[in-house]
Amino acid sequence: MAVMKKVLIITYYWPPTGGSGVQRWVKFSKYLPQFGWQPIIYTPENPEMTSVDKTLEEDIPKEAVVIKRHITEFYTLYHKLTGKKDATKEEVNPINNQKKTFKQKLMLFLRGNLFIPDPRVTWVNPSVRFLKKYLKENHGRDSEHRPATVHASDSQTFVQGDRHSVGSRFQGSVD
Repeated sequence: MAVMKKVLIITYYWPPTGGSGVQRWVKFSKYLPQFGWQPIIYTPENPEMTSVDKTLEEDIPKEAVVIKRHITEFYTLYHKLTGKKDATKEEVNPINNQKKTFKQKLMLFLRGNLFIPDPRVTWVNPSVRFLKKYLKENHGRDSEHRPATVHASDSQTFVQGDRHSVGSRFQGSVD
């Protein structure tokens, strides 16, 4: 059997989180091995989840390597300050809540002014450092053993020309 080529997929959204952003990468990864590609998934182990769909875990191919790392999450701070333990759409996005408490107003201000382009920016730098080290230690410097492609779907990927996403910073550092 031929050696599979590797593809590194960087995604904030991965099961058991539910939603369309998760399905896109799970379904894509599901079929990669049939075409000779081994998916290596990098994702947070503690993402903010507004929906859960454990059935998506059934579609993760056995050939996939899933790397989960703890990240600093703005919404964890939000939940601690507001005394809320679980996420709901109303709590995660206080903009949608018509009546806001002082804490919600403060968190909304911090979210909009300190976390640019969005609250998930805190996972970028630690992820880039980790992935550089991971590739060096596990896949060497030889391009034959490294993932041939980097695909990213972190929350900032689609901002044109932005250097805040894990994918764009990481890709720029290995080119």
